Amino acid sequence: MRHRIDRYTQFKRLVQRNLAKATWMSVVVLVITVVVAWALVRFIPPLTNKLGVAEGDWSRLEPFFALLTFAYAVAAGIVVLREFAESSDSRNLSIYQDIYEKIMSPEAIEARRQIYTDVPDGTPKEVYDAILQDKAMQDCVKKVLNQIDYFGFLVSQDWVTSDEMVGWLSPIVVKVWRKIGPAIEYELSTRPEEPDYYRSAFDLVQRCEEWRDRKYPDRDKKIVFKKRM
Repeated sequence: MRHRIDRYTQFKRLVQRNLAKATWMSVVVLVITVVVAWALVRFIPPLTNKLGVAEGDWSRLEPFFALLTFAYAVAAGIVVLREFAESSDSRNLSIYQDIYEKIMSPEAIEARRQIYTDVPDGTPKEVYDAILQDKAMQDCVKKVLNQIDYFGFLVSQDWVTSDEMVGWLSPIVVKVWRKIGPAIEYELSTRPEEPDYYRSAFDLVQRCEEWRDRKYPDRDKKIVFKKRM
């Protein structure tokens, strides 16, 4: 949880800094432009004559300055949006790298491999009991389940580009859930006081399954797990 809060705080600070920088940049440019425009109208008589503006008569220039202000307001908005987009891309990349390191670490790969090969098929209670009887397997399931829950939390908060994230994680999530899902669902049924038990993990699994059904409707949905040699 601390890790999640730190990332959210860092993102908020990054956005605030970029917004402040873009705002000050826009204000400075606007002031400079207004000063230059005033100097041109004040000190270049041909221009003032062409505009039909007598010296000191600034009321005729109100539409001009209004248009100028609007143009720079639009420019400032574009700058802010660009800065925000760049911040969002940087944030997404950082989170993707963090997730990649988690799912591709040797420990995570080995934990999934043990789940694929050693968790038996059966009724939810049979799967649950089999996991409880093996301390090493409990640790593997806990590690993988915590990762899925963490990824699901990121997606649910829209801290990443959700659809791309779901598509990227879906092969691993759907395959591992095929093994541990029954046990987790059984555990949830024994915790009526905790309806939010691994809620983010359940939500991510559902989204991954829906994503794969939408993208690959004709795929073979039977998942085969090969035994280790």
